[in-house]
Amino acid sequence: MKSFLIATAIVAVTPICALAADMSAPYTKAPLRGVVADPWNGFYAGVNIGAGLTSGPVTNNTLDATPGAGPIAFSTANIAAAGVIGGGQVGYNFRLSPNWLAGLEADFQGSSQKVTSLITQANGDFQSVTAKPDYFGTVRGRLGYITPGSTLLYATGGLAYGDVKTSIAHNLSNYSGGVTVNSGFVSQVKTGWTAGAGFETPLASNWTVKAEYLYTSLGSLSGAIPIINGVPFGTQTATVSMRNNILRGGVNYHF
Repeated sequence: MKSFLIATAIVAVTPICALAADMSAPYTKAPLRGVVADPWNGFYAGVNIGAGLTSGPVTNNTLDATPGAGPIAFSTANIAAAGVIGGGQVGYNFRLSPNWLAGLEADFQGSSQKVTSLITQANGDFQSVTAKPDYFGTVRGRLGYITPGSTLLYATGGLAYGDVKTSIAHNLSNYSGGVTVNSGFVSQVKTGWTAGAGFETPLASNWTVKAEYLYTSLGSLSGAIPIINGVPFGTQTATVSMRNNILRGGVNYHF
């Protein structure tokens, strides 16, 4: 009987001791399912919105069709116009060390930007040139430093591309036969380069928030239209250099 009571006491006390041991052990919260432990390693995708300032020189060159007559008007102006840009990005991060990261990112943007140059000639004629990047994108490398607070500071650069439309118009207001407007447009996909910098920081769970500045250059685009006032009179040629200063913010989801 005495042996039975001792055995019963041991059986009863054992779970209580085990529970007390569990309660005294330090508590560690289990990781949530689907939460990325390290946002700076792996694939991500997101969206962005911001503003762009398009700038660059515009050259107008009007030539008389008469042999030996030479140019009617030649002018160069620097123009600039702001607009809204927005789109999405995808990329991959690779952590090189506890504090350094390398990556690759591609983005595609729509734009409301448009630049216009209007010139009045000495004889009263008007020339106008309008350039508009309908869309553009970049493919860039990233190199960044991860701060103790897990904020990423990075530099970025690479390829830029975009579809640029240039419209040209010549208003002949001082020739016999009244006002005649000649117009035309050129559309071309241009490639160039981009460089910039930014920062990105964890927001919640798999999400990060970012802000960055990019400078892009798509080279120049030229277009020409015949100037006709009853008969061919000459040619207007316009050349636009497309440069863009972009400031944007966005969010990324890390897989």
